[in-house]
Amino acid sequence: MDLHHLFVCDTARGRGIGKALVEAALEHAKAQGCSYVTVGTDTKNRRAQGFYRAAGFDRITPDPRFRRRLA
Repeated sequence: MDLHHLFVCDTARGRGIGKALVEAALEHAKAQGCSYVTVGTDTKNRRAQGFYRAAGFDRITPDPRFRRRLA
């Protein structure tokens, strides 16, 4: 599964909403039989890149894209 356009507005950041959205997406992907979830970020969006790394995603390409394997 590939996540597209996931974001939390500035006024709602820092409340765990992004983490909850990603966890829900991971659970949905597992239920659909997916083996991994991928997501891309803007090259300048270091905050998003750090967020996905902290959520257990590995960087897989330089543009940057990230992937998390599902158990």
